[in-house]
Parts: sequence; C-alpha cells; structure tokens
Amino acid sequence: MTNTEILRTFLWNINLYSYSPDQQSIHDDLVAKARKYIGLDIFMLRDDLRYEDVLVLILNNISGQLNRCDWQSVDKNFRLFDEIAKNKPDLNSLLFERWYLAAESYSRRGLLDKAVSCTMAAEKYVVGHEQKFKMLLQRGRIESSNKNRYEFSVNSLSAALYEAEQLGDSYVAHVYNGLARMCGMQYASLGMYFLRKAQVVSECLGDANLIVENKLSRVNGYAILAMRYPQDETLFLNEAKKVLATVDYDSLPMIQNKMYYKELQGRIYHDVEPLIEACTYYQKVDSVDEVCRLCDAILEIGVNYNQVIQTLPYVELFRQMVIRRNRKDKELILDHIKEAEEIINGKLGN
Repeated sequence: MTNTEILRTFLWNINLYSYSPDQQSIHDDLVAKARKYIGLDIFMLRDDLRYEDVLVLILNNISGQLNRCDWQSVDKNFRLFDEIAKNKPDLNSLLFERWYLAAESYSRRGLLDKAVSCTMAAEKYVVGHEQKFKMLLQRGRIESSNKNRYEFSVNSLSAALYEAEQLGDSYVAHVYNGLARMCGMQYASLGMYFLRKAQVVSECLGDANLIVENKLSRVNGYAILAMRYPQDETLFLNEAKKVLATVDYDSLPMIQNKMYYKELQGRIYHDVEPLIEACTYYQKVDSVDEVCRLCDAILEIGVNYNQVIQTLPYVELFRQMVIRRNRKDKELILDHIKEAEEIINGKLGN
C-alpha cells in the first residue's frame, strides 16, 4: 500500500468513531497513530501524501480536542492547518470546515463575537445549500447566546429556514428546533410554538429520530417555562413528565440521547441521581462542557431540594472543570460555585 492509501485507511476508520462520545478515545488513538505514521508531529511528512488528506486528519484531531476543551492544542492545530493550506488551490470545503470548527471553538470558550466572525469567514467558502444551512444554523445559535446580537439570530435562523426548505422537511424540523431554543431564552411560550411546528413536521415525516429529538426538546421547553413562571411550575412540570413518559429510554438510538433523557429526568423530578449518572458518563469520556452543565444542575437541585449530601462531591469537580474550560465568564461561575458551597456547608453544619 502507498502512504496515501494507508492514510486514507486511517481516515476511514477515524470517521467510523466520530459519532459517539463513548468512542472518542478510539477516535483520538487512531488520530494519534495516523499523525505519527505520516510524520506530522515531527514536521517531516512522508512522500506520496495528498495535502487534502493531511488537512482532513488535522480537522479530525481538532474535533476531538474541542470535546476536551484543550484550547492550546486546538489553536496549535489551526495554525498547522493554515500553514499547510496556504496557497493551495481548491480547498473550499476544507476551509469551510476549518472556520466552522473555529466558530465552535470560540463559542465554547464564551468568546461569542470571535465565534460570529468565524462564521463570516466560513461563509466565504460555502458550497451548496447544505453548507450554508449548517453555517447559518450555527451562527443563529451563537448569536442567540450573545445578548448584544440576540436580534441578529432571528435573521440568521430565518435565512437557515430558507436553505432548509431547499433541502427537505427534516432540515426544516432542525431549524424549528433551533428557533425554539433561541426564542425559549427570552420568550418561552414562543419557543414552545416552534417546537410544536417541529413536532408536526417530524410526525408527518415519520422520522423516529426527529420525533424523539422533538419530544426531548419539548420536555426541556416545559422545564424552562416552569422556571420562568414559578406560579405555574406544577402545571408545566406535569406536562414535561407526560411527554417524557412517551419516550422509551431503552430504545433511544444514541448514548447522548440517553444521557440527555437522564438530565431532563433529574431536572423535572428535582432529583440529582439521574444527573449524577449522566455526569459520571461525561466524566469518563472527558467531555468538559457537558460535565460543567450537569454539575451546575446538580448544585442547583441539591441546594434547593435538600439533596446536599449527594451534591457535595460535585462542588470541587465543577470548580476544576470550570478552571480547565477557561471560558470568558470563568470568574463569575467560580463565584457562583463558592456561594453554593457555602450554602451546602451551612446545611451540613460544616
């Protein structure tokens, strides 16, 4: 086999392990072996390699590092990508993925203005409706998280809806779910309206995965409404429980779906145990963002619903993960953790 054939065999196998967090370690091990084989780590590439394949390998490496919030390695690999890609022709698709991943990287760090700028860079390399849809959906999600650009997210998601209509109803359902998440942050009832539109599309298609995704999103929507309108908390939580009861946990197609189910179950039943189960899983696969989100929920429910004994070990874990993630709002979150720790210690008499 030639060096090109060997690298492409590596890439084929890497792609097989790119879809599930519990296979992340296999993905990362294959990437490391491929990098070593082609000489990428010592900057002495073997002969007979296509630079496009080398760039695909680097992008695969970056996607794994994003999940671990290993920002130093992410930035190093972006610089390496740029060095190899410099002045090379016909790289639109790869350059699109490079800037798409860069936007995701900055978004996860809380650097939302930089993330939006990266989506603008990605747009220059868009080819076809699907890439444009993907980019606009990402931009809308980032903008909806940024209070200074919230109104722009409507424009981005509306444009994404147009692209989705060119691609098919399954894409339309994804945009409705995106609009629901965006609206739900400030206008929870409007968020539910879009979830219902996504529900209609999903059920008409008969797509089991879309239907499950929509059901879990509706449970989340009701949980947000319960938090937003405490006088009607019981009403909304009962609706959430009804929808969750229609989801068959054992038949959920992916482990991420099962962990999201556990997260929602913990939130709507005010029970830290399902949250701890999901958090433990994401600790094993070293997914820092998910661990942070779940630790936050564990502390909130543990403090407010008298489950502080189970919650105490997650105070320090949350603190360590926040420091490791190193987002822009790190100090604010660390203050929040300290306040929760003081309340927990007070309740435990420490």
